[in-house]
Amino acid sequence: MEALKAFSRENSPLMNLIRKILIPLIDPIQALPYLRLASALLAPEGKILALSVVRVPEESSLSEGAEEAPSHRAALDALKDYFPDDRVEIKTLVRVSHRLSDGIAETARAESCDLLLLPWKGYSFSEDSFFGGTIDRLLEQPPCNSMVVRAGDFANYKRILLPVRGGPYAELALEVASRLALSLEAEVTVLHCEQRFSAPGFGDRAYRSFLRRLQYHPDVKRLLTRHGDPNAAIIQEAQTHDLLIVGAGFKPEPTSYFLGPVVEHIARKTEKPLLVVKTTSAKVAEFGEPAGEEKRRPLSERVDKWFAENSFHRKEFDDLKKLLDLKEKQGLTISLGLPALNEAETVGNIIHTMKKSLLEEVPLLDEIVLIDSGSTDDTVKIAEGLGIPVYVHQQILPQYGSFRGKGEALWKSLYVLKGDLVVWIDTDIKNIHP
Repeated sequence: MEALKAFSRENSPLMNLIRKILIPLIDPIQALPYLRLASALLAPEGKILALSVVRVPEESSLSEGAEEAPSHRAALDALKDYFPDDRVEIKTLVRVSHRLSDGIAETARAESCDLLLLPWKGYSFSEDSFFGGTIDRLLEQPPCNSMVVRAGDFANYKRILLPVRGGPYAELALEVASRLALSLEAEVTVLHCEQRFSAPGFGDRAYRSFLRRLQYHPDVKRLLTRHGDPNAAIIQEAQTHDLLIVGAGFKPEPTSYFLGPVVEHIARKTEKPLLVVKTTSAKVAEFGEPAGEEKRRPLSERVDKWFAENSFHRKEFDDLKKLLDLKEKQGLTISLGLPALNEAETVGNIIHTMKKSLLEEVPLLDEIVLIDSGSTDDTVKIAEGLGIPVYVHQQILPQYGSFRGKGEALWKSLYVLKGDLVVWIDTDIKNIHP
């Protein structure tokens, strides 16, 4: 039986489908437990997206977020030094928004995330908001499959409790539990709670469907059925387990007691680490499926948002060794193209500076090429004397004609430059700095 289950697990249609996890972080210093959890859930070659949202007051333009964005990026980039796991790629994102929940939801949709992992402190200061306003809004209409996390030291968890009744969240909860069990060498207990006040047959079909899925999950070692109040049953079993995984459900069902107040009761009555999962729809969750169309912003607001999120300070790129590590990790090559027309006065210093700093001392560049537009001074002679290949743009792809202007040199340079990334620098700069 165990061998059959193991074979089925390998062929499970849900295997290896959690490839991209988004983690919004208000305090990156406290991020390590959540990164470890995400790493345990990811498929091979998965990606963690660490997100920081710059909140801009409603009455202000989103472009004002550009001032704070660099400090947010720097804080997120520091995470990579604390989590040097070569199996997982960490990509840092900074977004600006008038409301945190909007910025998180928009990013989850734009990046086609499979799972949104929401760190939760474990309590709320508002009686009207259980998880807190931001998380509650996200769970009301989740942009993708989501999971609220009350963290702990996940490395030491050996017994995982999964209370279920079937339903839309059950398969997602089971997949999360099974992945963690596999990563942590832990065991899963499935607890089925039957309520006395449920209508006859209510939830039976969903639960039977869930039971059929267990053949794909050999890490489920115990299957328990309890009658009556699910609160008492779950809290009792929680005492002998290290981690609880429960479902928030999609929407209130005919007897919503199990999917609503039970989750709240568990959170309040036990201090055990807790994962609360929620799917994007009432049907069985499928990772990567669309979660609905994002409401389109006015053009002026989209421009302001883009400006704030894509404006950088030069100091963010001072660490050349760090840039080189990123380049090598991604297996990329970088070409520098120098469009020139009679720039003998400045081209020599530019080539010398860039070649020494970015080709010899730190090999961030793989080639430097001069794209000349028919100079009549010593521009070409200087470049060749410094060992730089020279192409004349009028001689590149002559079948397409030849026209005046730097744009002609730029697009034709793409034919001769070999890098995956192409960078151009003006050759009339007098105070060039790498």
